Amino acid sequence: NYISSRNISLEFPGSRGIGFIRRVPIDQETYFVTKARLEMGNDFNIKQFAPHEQDRFVVLYIEPAINNLQAIGLDIGSEKTRRIAAVDAMRFGKAVITAPITLVQLSDKTQQSFLLLVPIYRSWVTPDTEKKRTEECVGWAFSPLWMQEVLVNLPTDPELFYINLKDTAEEDSSSFFSNDQNFSSNQA
Repeated sequence: NYISSRNISLEFPGSRGIGFIRRVPIDQETYFVTKARLEMGNDFNIKQFAPHEQDRFVVLYIEPAINNLQAIGLDIGSEKTRRIAAVDAMRFGKAVITAPITLVQLSDKTQQSFLLLVPIYRSWVTPDTEKKRTEECVGWAFSPLWMQEVLVNLPTDPELFYINLKDTAEEDSSSFFSNDQNFSSNQA
């Protein structure tokens, strides 16, 4: 209902949607998948970037779903960059953005996107200690952001100067945004 009341492309340029990621303890994975299939259909499965033995962070809902089908069921905790941001959001009780990533919805746009993650706690109130926040985190509200659309209206003139943005924390990272007209073809 909330998503139906919003015009995401107009109000939140670059957001590919708004969703919910459920934190699933590894010992409850089978129960979670069984329950999710009752609501979402028998084809619901958890998908991973790589196998791991920690809690799953599973994309359960994202709207508009039609543009994000590849993300439903994705365990973002199975990829290092996404997991670090989710754990930081949970531990510190605040919104966190990932380092540059490639969205599964935009796999040809490598390292040009981010996830914005906001922790959700069992009590709906952010607990006052890190220990309680870690214990009570049930998941995250999130939005995948494609920087070419987020910054599309940046008032720059590429004939006067180029802007290239990159994550300086990563030694060999490439730009995730540029107003250079050749940027998209160079990044694919």
